[in-house]
Amino acid sequence: MANSVALKTGAVGSSIPSGAERKKASGQRAGRKENKLSKLAAYTSFFGTLGILYVGWLTRDYQYFVAEFGVGYWLGILGASLMALLLLYPLRKRNRYFRNLGPVRIWFRTHMIFGVLGPVLILFHCNFSLGSFNSRVALFCTLTVAISGLIGRYIYSRIHYGLYGSRASLDSLREDFGELAENQSIVSRFVPSLVDDLARVEAPLLHPRPTLGNAIWTALYAGVATHWCHLRTYFRINRAIREAAAASDVIASEQKRLTQNSHKYLALRLKTLRKFAQFRLFERLFSLWHIVHYPLFIVLVVAAIIHVIAVHMY
Repeated sequence: MANSVALKTGAVGSSIPSGAERKKASGQRAGRKENKLSKLAAYTSFFGTLGILYVGWLTRDYQYFVAEFGVGYWLGILGASLMALLLLYPLRKRNRYFRNLGPVRIWFRTHMIFGVLGPVLILFHCNFSLGSFNSRVALFCTLTVAISGLIGRYIYSRIHYGLYGSRASLDSLREDFGELAENQSIVSRFVPSLVDDLARVEAPLLHPRPTLGNAIWTALYAGVATHWCHLRTYFRINRAIREAAAASDVIASEQKRLTQNSHKYLALRLKTLRKFAQFRLFERLFSLWHIVHYPLFIVLVVAAIIHVIAVHMY
């Protein structure tokens, strides 16, 4: 009877969570839900943008847009204006006069949208073709900054809680992982040997040395080891719960839910471990990216100004 109650509450051998724990768990679920929605929006925007660019490339010979006049001209003006507005985001973060103008995450989201939409409009402005020398320089600078921004967005997501979340730290990630490692009642109940396997995978990743070479090795090893561990243990969990279900009607009635919860727990634990192990490397890469990205943007501004002056003077 006790096992039946424990199974129906979803945690074999675990105690009833306190109000603070339930509140924290609710906040974590909300954060994961927001992160999933952000990823869905990002993927939709990415593939939608690729589709629009593909259509523009296929129809470039029809000359729907001409850079010198009409819609094509104004697409260039709008695209350049959006790229110029990218400067507002760093001003919002660093200038005290902008601190009360809305939350940073909204500014960051707008920054990302403008950083993609601006180059797309400029590509349609030039009709996917190379013009004069100054036009080529401006176009290549625009595309370089756009690609650099996408790389920065990926690195940013690896050291923050979600795309627009707060900055993570090794201490917070270690705390998250520690809480997951303690809450392993379902896995330890059905696959006791799996706990030892997880410990062997986790041991070399939980105390990384703060050198660049070790950060690179740890990040690569974490990616391979955690994914291989997940694949290797996936079928062991299924088999163990299936065998337990054959011997107990109570477990059989909860077999599907127990299997799903076990896989979710394992995936979240390995994902948290991977993020913790790779954090130092992505933190360093983000610092290096800042050093490269801002000079590229300044070069873009100068190239765009020269291009506008040359077009209107000659």
